[in-house]
Formats: sequence, C-alpha cells, structure tokens
Amino acid sequence: MNLESKAFWLDISEYSRIKEISISTIRRQIKLNKVKFKLEEGKYYIFSEDTLATSDYYFLEYEKIKKENIKLKEEIEELKMLIMLYEKKVKIN
Repeated sequence: MNLESKAFWLDISEYSRIKEISISTIRRQIKLNKVKFKLEEGKYYIFSEDTLATSDYYFLEYEKIKKENIKLKEEIEELKMLIMLYEKKVKIN
C-alpha cells in the first residue's frame, strides 16, 4: 500500500501537533463541522489522510512505543531486584 493513500483517525492532541494548531481551534472546527470527526468513548478523533499526517502519525506511534518500552524495561529491572531480595530472604530463613 502506498503511504500517501493511507488515512488515519487521530486524537485531538495528535492532530494538533501534526497540524501545528491549538486544541481549542480543533474543538471549534469540530463544533462547526469543518473537520471530519468521530466520538468514541468520550474522545474525539479527527480524520486525516494527507501525507504529512501519515508520516507524523507513524512517528508519534514510534515515540509512544519507545516510551512504553522504556517504562517496561524499568519495571522489569525493579521486578528483578525484588526477586533477588526475596531469594536472599528465603536462603537466610
């Protein structure tokens, strides 16, 4: 599939960063039906199909996954430390 033909539903904050416009401006556009949007579980999503948005969307997804990966690595290290502490207590008792 060609990257240019890909379309996405972006949340307001992602759309704001990509388009470099304020969140309040996007909310006004939603109220005036100037953008294609949907509401899911209380959260607005804006339809975007331009090339810039798709490449930025992938970048934002990459950044989210990278942050989540760092957080998970930290959690794993904490769990390893807890395991070592518990194993030492078991050997002592």
